[in-house]
Amino acid sequence: MAKRTTTVKKTAVKYKIGDVLLVRWFDAHNHESGWEELKDLKPVPCEAFTAGFFLMQTEHELILAGDLIKEGTCTNTRMCIPLGMVKEVKKVHNAE
Repeated sequence: MAKRTTTVKKTAVKYKIGDVLLVRWFDAHNHESGWEELKDLKPVPCEAFTAGFFLMQTEHELILAGDLIKEGTCTNTRMCIPLGMVKEVKKVHNAE
């Protein structure tokens, strides 16, 4: 099987690596399973909140980490949030 490669285009951002952000966004979700009449379908957005250390922003996503070593060289528990789903970003702490 051929290995897939992806080019990541970073975009200009106003955050520094290690800034702590609180992101409000809408996540994809599914409705209860089973047959349902279309007229009875009531879409409800799944509002989510994620807090984490800013790592980077690409053309399509915001990338945060749940854990960051002080020197900023290693991360753990990374989260990639599609920018089209992001509704609000608040910086709650500056990187040291």
